[in-house]
Order: sequence, then structure tokens, then C-alpha cells
Amino acid sequence: MGSIGDVFPYANMTNGMASWGPRIVEITDELIDRCSSPVPISALSGSSLDMDNNEIINVKDIQFQEQSSAPTVNPGGIYYLNGEWYVVTATGAIQFTDAGAINVTTAGAIGGDYGLGPEQVRFVNADQRYDFYDDYAGGAWGYIRGLGFDVAAGAASAFRARILYTGAANLSFTLPATIPAANRSLLQVDPSGLITYNSAAARVTNDIYISGQISATNTSVTQPTITKVADTSITTAGVTVSLYGVTITGAGSGADFCLPDLPVGAIITTVGISCRKTGAGVLTLSVNKITADLGTTTVLGTDTEAGAGNQVLEVTGLTHIVVSGSTRVYANVANTDAGDRILQIYVTYSL
Repeated sequence: MGSIGDVFPYANMTNGMASWGPRIVEITDELIDRCSSPVPISALSGSSLDMDNNEIINVKDIQFQEQSSAPTVNPGGIYYLNGEWYVVTATGAIQFTDAGAINVTTAGAIGGDYGLGPEQVRFVNADQRYDFYDDYAGGAWGYIRGLGFDVAAGAASAFRARILYTGAANLSFTLPATIPAANRSLLQVDPSGLITYNSAAARVTNDIYISGQISATNTSVTQPTITKVADTSITTAGVTVSLYGVTITGAGSGADFCLPDLPVGAIITTVGISCRKTGAGVLTLSVNKITADLGTTTVLGTDTEAGAGNQVLEVTGLTHIVVSGSTRVYANVANTDAGDRILQIYVTYSL
């Protein structure tokens, strides 16, 4: 049996030939077989199959021949090249697949580890929100990572608050389980150390209460102490101690002042006094260290002030470390005028 387009194997019948009846049966059987078999490409004589704008229906599948080079295909065509599918548009061919998956580069989607996995990016229209899932079916959220994160000031606002990080280590900020329901503010510290909230003009004016211990490292803490021995005046040689400070009653008299008790390990950095001078004499503040049992005295630093009126004397740049035992640091005021009054002594230290 041949196919449509093959040479017919029977000679032409002639008028008056013998045995024409069986020959008609053979020719009829051949026609039936050829019309029932697939149409070979040879039947098209090397040209395309033209459906004349008609449909091809009830097709189980269509097998494309893989090409090794891009064929010439008119817009609207599809071809299979080196294992990938291409769709031809009016502007040219578009690669539809890449390595067995949808070609997301051409499609303009987001590449990465997704497609066959449970990861999803979904938009919730009711909340106008994008949700990122590591496993959508399992309800597991995914992380979002980028160079910065912008929060818009409104639905159509051009303003935003941007979160940036320029560090070299990983940080995690964990929010508390509950926060105040109202009046939530952002506390901030400016370069001068001023604590404000929400803006540089809104200062914290109320008292701050802290329970528990405070550990301060390399932090200066000023601890002023008003000199006071008793509620009633006590007069000693050249000095009167009262509720209002220490008054020098004799010119040239001096006085020693103990510093406030400091914890062991504290580093004394500054010792100062505030005073009221009555005369123009040069008042001297000396910070001294004395060893056990009134032994050797070492001067750690001095400061002087002249002229009547309110004065502050400070010895700065100290590095004395408070240790256990009987070694002590004290302040001495000398070269006084009669009537000079020492109002306050203070010490600045770090822990």
C-alpha cells in the first residue's frame, strides 16, 4: 500500500482488457487504504500546510521539531530552539522559557528561589499590604532585606522615613510585648547630651524614675554636696561652720574638706568649689591625696581665683582611682580673705 502522492502501482485500464473486474476491486481497496492513512509531508510537495484561516480541532498534542538555529517565523508563530520556547511578535522573537522554567528576566518578574517551593509574595487589597511568605500554606513569614526600608508619610505622599544601616555586624531590635496606648514618642539624645522627644525643641522636663542598679562605664557623673555640719553655728579657730556653708573668719585662714563618699573603682576627674569672696585676694584650691594614718600628702592639682564676688574654682584633668583602705583625697582652701564663704564642694567622677 502506498500513500497519497505516491505513484499508483496499477497500469491504466484499457477498453476491452481482460479481467477488469478484479482490477477495479484492487484499485478501490488501494484508494480506501490511502485515504485512511496519515497525509505525508511528501503530499504537500515541500510547501506549508495552509488551513486557510480555519481551526485545527480535537488535536491530542503537537510535536515541534527542535531547531539548532533560529528559523524565520512570521509574527504570531512559535518555535522550539535549543530546548527553549520562543514566541514571535511584531517586534521580534521573545524567549518564553529559560532552563526549563518561565523566563522571568524577559517577563520582568522577580527572580530567585521560588516557583516550585512554598514561597509567595501576596497583596492583601483590604489592608493595602504586601505579605512575604517563606511558606504560605504553612503560615510561615519571610524576611525582607534591602539596602534601605522606606515608610511613606501617606498613601499619596512624596515624603518618607528611611531606615538605613551602615554597620559591620548583625543587629536585632526586638520590640516589647506592650507599649503605651497613646502619646508614644521617640526619645533622642543630641550631640550635647540633651534628651528630647520627637523634636529638638521638645525637652523631657519630668523626673525620670529608675528602679534597680545603674552601671555607668566611662560616664561622668557630677555629685554636688553642700557643706553642712550642724543646724546651729559652730565657731572654731578662723572658721565658722553653719547651715549656709563655711565662712572664713580670719584672713589667711584655710580649711580642709572631705569629698563625698565614692565607690571603689571610681575615677575622680574634677574637684571644684563654689564660693563667695569678699576681697580681692587670690583664693587657692588644692586637691590632695593623703596616705594611711596621716602619712605622705601628694598634691594632685590646684586652681586659683582673684577678685570679690561669686567664684568657682575647679581642678580638672584628674585621674585618681578610688581604692579601698585609708587613702583619701580631700580639698584644701587657702589664702582666704576674712569673710570668704565656701558654699559648695563637688566632685565629678566616672565608673
